[in-house]
Amino acid sequence: MTDPSPQPGPGDSPEDRTRTELVVLGGMAGDGVEAVIGAIRRCDPSVVVLHHDMRDLRRGRVHRRPRDADRDERSVLELAHGCVVREDVLPTLAG
Repeated sequence: MTDPSPQPGPGDSPEDRTRTELVVLGGMAGDGVEAVIGAIRRCDPSVVVLHHDMRDLRRGRVHRRPRDADRDERSVLELAHGCVVREDVLPTLAG
């Protein structure tokens, strides 16, 4: 029987990547999400982490926090139609 797990190859190490890796996390458990983000950033500081804090969702707001090695920004998305994807993913795909 062969091992089905992918084998490391060229471009698999953080130094060889040509694309930025993005992890999107969302949730209402602030401390738990922060712990996961900390673990991800310690494992690979070059990964961009986009956190959608949804604790204020009932008011139609999501607190957005993109982080990478050089920035840590905070903004609030007012959700007229309840779609975070429209604000973050679609502009990236169109660009």
